[in-house]
Amino acid sequence: MVLVPPLFERPHLATRSRMTESSYDLMFSKLARSRLFDMYFAEAQQVLASLVLQPADDPRVDVTACVQAPTDGEALEGFNGEATFRWQREVWDFNNFTDITISSVGSPLRIRGCMFDANTGLGTWALVPVNPTKFGKVADNVIVGARYASTKFTTGTTFSPLQWGGSPSNTWLPKCTWICGKLGPITSGVQYKSLEFIWRW
Repeated sequence: MVLVPPLFERPHLATRSRMTESSYDLMFSKLARSRLFDMYFAEAQQVLASLVLQPADDPRVDVTACVQAPTDGEALEGFNGEATFRWQREVWDFNNFTDITISSVGSPLRIRGCMFDANTGLGTWALVPVNPTKFGKVADNVIVGARYASTKFTTGTTFSPLQWGGSPSNTWLPKCTWICGKLGPITSGVQYKSLEFIWRW
């Protein structure tokens, strides 16, 4: 198990997007390792800065921004930034939200939404990358996901309903599918990704 301190991050921000992630990665610490080596370490001569803004009168809304810039004077070549505006239904209901991300890396604009019903255990989400410079056309693949979650069992899948320039025969093939469960002290899971099959106990 890899334990990563939240440092300056508010505790609830670390897990509030868990419904849009694979439960296999969550249960077997893949996201924790990614957080340790990708988020808290950077290349030499880099400056990292993070900012969280949240109005006092409406804690359901917040804006987070991250900036990475070199210190060798070539700021325009190595400057990377990302800002996310997020709205969620209730203050402590992290599983029902909508956010908009503006980034200098990859798709310039990403819109994401997630809905989860705790009574039935059913949830769905979508990620829509948009390139505003191309008249609002989808820049990359749209990602759609669905899941079922209970206290001891979870399963879900993600797929791309639109693949611009791709093969139509692969449009509805799942990008990721997982099944995980707990039985007493035993935790097991199976995950399938494109050209990859994983199982673990």
